[in-house]
Amino acid sequence: MSENGSQNMSEEEEDFMDTEDQPPRDIEKEAEDAKNTGNSFYKQKDYFKAIKFYTNAINLLPEKAAYYGNRAAAYMMINNYPSALNDSMKSVENDPNFFKGGLRMIKCYIALGNLTAASRSLQDLKSRDPNNSSSYASETTNINRLKDLEASADKDMIKSDFRRLFM
Repeated sequence: MSENGSQNMSEEEEDFMDTEDQPPRDIEKEAEDAKNTGNSFYKQKDYFKAIKFYTNAINLLPEKAAYYGNRAAAYMMINNYPSALNDSMKSVENDPNFFKGGLRMIKCYIALGNLTAASRSLQDLKSRDPNNSSSYASETTNINRLKDLEASADKDMIKSDFRRLFM
């Protein structure tokens, strides 16, 4: 007991008492504010700061697909395709109808050279959103071009014709 007859509180109890007087946190607003700040940094092309704020938003509301999608876009801008792919996959896992997440996933697979996964993801996206074909037309073209180049390189390797392989 202290001099005035009351018991001493531990630091944890004092911290708890201090938070009782504070209004409840609005997690959704905090997450949206973090996302909006991230968007501002993204527009300024400060992708590292954007990633930091998108991460804050994700930590507050990890089920929100758009936050992962935004961070994936920022990762893509700094050529961190493995992280962008992980976030794109998480965004689609959280919301299978999140079109941008599926599109970013395809772009990441292409950038990482995984044409099989890119093709599979493209077919999946087409089946989920058949009315948006103009939005993924360039990915279809890119995959087909890369497949043609890969087939051409394979033929040249078989013939031991290395003139075009290292251009």
